[in-house]
Amino acid sequence: MDNLRDIRRQLGLTQIEMGEQLGLDQSTISRFESGALAMDKRTKLAVQALLAAVATCGVCDRRASDPACLACTAPDCGLRQREAA
Repeated sequence: MDNLRDIRRQLGLTQIEMGEQLGLDQSTISRFESGALAMDKRTKLAVQALLAAVATCGVCDRRASDPACLACTAPDCGLRQREAA
């Protein structure tokens, strides 16, 4: 798994927000990122699920990498809004 800090930044989340998404304290996220604490299997799976959820269009439920989704013109497409930010 990639560095948790890189993943968190890719998602545009603070440590507090990432912790809320994973059901963990900010201090735990900080320790994971610094290497002071190793992520257990459950946490790794939760991070993967979070990445998968973010990478799915909320309008058409396609994966972000799907060419049809990349060509989406829906004004309320969550993926397009994230890319524009």
